[in-house]
Amino acid sequence: MIAVTMLLVGTGCLDKKPTTDPFMEKWKKMAQESRGYSPELTQEKIDVDQPDPVLEVFSGEEKPVSVRPLPTMPTTLDVHDTEIRAVLQALAKAARQNILINTNIKGTATVRFHKTPWDEAFNALLKSHALTYEWEGDIIRVMSIEDMKKQLEIEALRAKSTSQDMAIKKLAPLKTRVIKVKYANIWDIQGSLISALGGESKKSGSITEDASGAAASNVSVSTEQKTDRGNVFVDVHSNSLILQARSEDMEMLTNLIAILDRPPKQIHLKAYIVEATKTTGRELGMQWGGKWSNNLSGSSDSATIGSAKGGEDGATALFGDGKSGQGMISNFPFGSIAAPGMGTNGLGLNFMLGNSASDILEAQLTALETKGEINILSSPSITTMDNLMAFTESGAKVPYVSYDDGDKTVEFEDAVLRLEITPHVIDSTYLKMKILVKKDEVDFSEATKVEGNPTIVKKQTSTNLIVRNNETIVISGLTKQTLSDATSQVPGLGDVPGLGWLFKGNSKSDEMEEILIFVTPTILDTHTEAFRKPPLAVHDATLGQQVAQ
Repeated sequence: MIAVTMLLVGTGCLDKKPTTDPFMEKWKKMAQESRGYSPELTQEKIDVDQPDPVLEVFSGEEKPVSVRPLPTMPTTLDVHDTEIRAVLQALAKAARQNILINTNIKGTATVRFHKTPWDEAFNALLKSHALTYEWEGDIIRVMSIEDMKKQLEIEALRAKSTSQDMAIKKLAPLKTRVIKVKYANIWDIQGSLISALGGESKKSGSITEDASGAAASNVSVSTEQKTDRGNVFVDVHSNSLILQARSEDMEMLTNLIAILDRPPKQIHLKAYIVEATKTTGRELGMQWGGKWSNNLSGSSDSATIGSAKGGEDGATALFGDGKSGQGMISNFPFGSIAAPGMGTNGLGLNFMLGNSASDILEAQLTALETKGEINILSSPSITTMDNLMAFTESGAKVPYVSYDDGDKTVEFEDAVLRLEITPHVIDSTYLKMKILVKKDEVDFSEATKVEGNPTIVKKQTSTNLIVRNNETIVISGLTKQTLSDATSQVPGLGDVPGLGWLFKGNSKSDEMEEILIFVTPTILDTHTEAFRKPPLAVHDATLGQQVAQ
């Protein structure tokens, strides 16, 4: 009886599972998945005299008026010795066209038109009487030579009056506004405003920027840009623009600032830099057939693409451990080693696009690393703003010795693996990605050393492409070939003439190592956009229940 009791107690202890707090698990998962947000767009009204947006200022030059075509319907008219005014009115009535004829136009005309295009008949009649026309809205105004001379005189007086008005405006006092620049690069905004005023933006000295795009404070730059129509100053301390311009130009400048100084989107970049053999890389890519399923917000649809591992369903549960299968993935187009000369220009680049869930990718890479088939060199996670470069770099400084007039100097050269990414948000769905990969390898072999110093083999791959939000890009093309030829033998017996081969062994290997880089860009929502989306359920694998986020 005692033994049975102890067995039951032991069994109960073995079956007891550790309990977890659903509340803590919920917040732990949210903390792991939180990447931040992009800044909100705030509507700020700039105080100007006229509230309507104006981006153009009258320069004193009239815009050319486009020539409006005349009617072309067939016209038949047969008159003899008739007043020219009456003939023109008859033609206008036939075309249902408004016409204005000055009283000083006199004379008679005899015409016979039979199914003649209206515009040809009208122009022929005007030329035969030294007349011309112009459009005044929807009205054809017929003019004589005297009318044209008077019109030219009026236009000359009008141009003179406009020139005088412009000269008076140049003497008008300048208004001053101070506008704080929140998001955009203040030097770029200053240059754009000067160009809008008809000037040429010039910079004296160099302007360096930090990672956020802000100008460094210890550089010498020109904070003032002048034109004949105003001035634009930069106050570095408050990151503000001081505008001096007339009323019309001031309105244009303030509206330009409101358009250009908008909060940029932020992009979260998750990358995995993996070292694998050529065979493992191919197998890894071929396993990425998938099935996409979606059960969010009451909808349900699915599609199959690529290939899955044999004997398994390509789909994974929507609410599983991690993000699971919420997207499509296509077979990895893993190519052969790039041809010589292609690597530096990016022509030998192999890449794959797909909306692979990051947890699936991470799980598969971690499993392969556990088996020793790959080596995850780095897995950086970084957030950057639109059109600003983000980079990650790892490596070492390699010492080398140089001599100058007999003096020995030890210097260092970087040997790093560097990944540079510059994202640009096209819209809420697509991004343009500029990617540069540099990989340096130190070659310590005696055959490649120069005066005892090792050489550094540099490789580089670059590309520009358009990718969907949350899609994964896979970049390859950085390969390394390793050749080995070794002989092993049993001591003494391997040297026996004629029979030594029985106790020897030769091994040769030719391995190709590949650097694979997985990059997944995610456009971060603003707080408002994030809260508008339906909440996702967090599945607790231990308790077997879902907790709403």
